[in-house]
Amino acid sequence: MKFYTLQESDVGKATIRAFGRVWSVANFIGRILPGDVGKRVFHNATVDIVQVENDEQRAKRAARRRPRTEHKRAMVAATGTLTVGCVTKYHGPTDHRGSRVSAKHLLTGRRVVLPWDDALDVAENHCAAAVKLLQDTWGFEGPSSLLRCSMSSCGYVWVIGRAL
Repeated sequence: MKFYTLQESDVGKATIRAFGRVWSVANFIGRILPGDVGKRVFHNATVDIVQVENDEQRAKRAARRRPRTEHKRAMVAATGTLTVGCVTKYHGPTDHRGSRVSAKHLLTGRRVVLPWDDALDVAENHCAAAVKLLQDTWGFEGPSSLLRCSMSSCGYVWVIGRAL
């Protein structure tokens, strides 16, 4: 489904240009207020209507984005800059899969998932996932140059560097 994000320039206008047409604001939102900036307008082509997400939907969408920002802040706080790194996260067992640990690259978004190795402790499992991801992505040599910056609410943040 296509969407258009309401801009500051749309506030107070009677029409908006989106989805290749000009739409009358009165038909789908009434009027665009400053509090509506950032909301998404969706176009349902099968019935040719547009709908605006409500405040609750917008808040849920914004809440899903916060963990990435938290990891980036932790990395900047630890290193002074946003460097090459990743976030690792534990995933508990389900009915179909055992425990797993995933690593997600902060710059490219690439992700790897490894099965949990009971022979390793928690930090070693997370380190193994980070090393695997960084080897696949950057040709990384090994854990000797990998630093665990911090533990956030979603997992561990890792960067490539040297301990001082």
